[in-house]
Amino acid sequence: EASETAGSGFLYSATPGADVCFARQHNTSDNNNQCLLGANGNILLHLNPQKPGAIDNQPLVTQEPVKATSLTLEGGRLKRTPQLIHGRDYEMVPEPVWRALYHWYGANLALPRPVIKNSKTDIPELELFPRYLLFLRQQPATRTQQSNIWVNMGMMSLRMFPQHLPRGNVPSPNAPLKRVLAYTGCFSRMQTIKEIHEYLSQRLRIKEEDMRLWLYNSENYLTLLDDEDHKLEYLKIQDEQHLVIE
Repeated sequence: EASETAGSGFLYSATPGADVCFARQHNTSDNNNQCLLGANGNILLHLNPQKPGAIDNQPLVTQEPVKATSLTLEGGRLKRTPQLIHGRDYEMVPEPVWRALYHWYGANLALPRPVIKNSKTDIPELELFPRYLLFLRQQPATRTQQSNIWVNMGMMSLRMFPQHLPRGNVPSPNAPLKRVLAYTGCFSRMQTIKEIHEYLSQRLRIKEEDMRLWLYNSENYLTLLDDEDHKLEYLKIQDEQHLVIE
């Protein structure tokens, strides 16, 4: 089932609110609500009333093949196929209601989603599918083992020429930087580059002035995201877009 909540690690600082989705229970036994009615319709006796089980949201989310640390607390990516239908597969409730449901029944995961204003209609809507971004980090250059020219010349040579002691592994001067997947994160399409930059800076404990974001299209085609007021929607950044954190 769903609940309305602004997840603490979910970046929606510019949105007026957020909802939480939760799966509807389809396997609840009819005995849970069974009762006997008198001739006048009055309830005479309840039979074995049972407390509903914990909320299971796992069927709503996809199993991610990507094994990387998530920087946000979205709970998971909702399935796109088969299409999830509101009222049949899930419900949405405000954050206080979700907290109450969680307290009463428990749940395996929360699915907070932002409430945003549609840029075309200006009508508030629940953003079920925020942008799922893949963040790359640059590793140091490939290191190559320097050959030890003194290995067969004896310890006397090493004592005579200490400045020529082998230094072990040193960076190869011509090796390119290696970019590897380090993190994932879900951000609203209405978030600006500035807001995402600030969030990543705080989350990764990197000074804002020391960090830059690049739009990664290929190893030879990167675009610096230096206009902080642009939103993901304006930049046409879609799901599974790679960004380089420098």
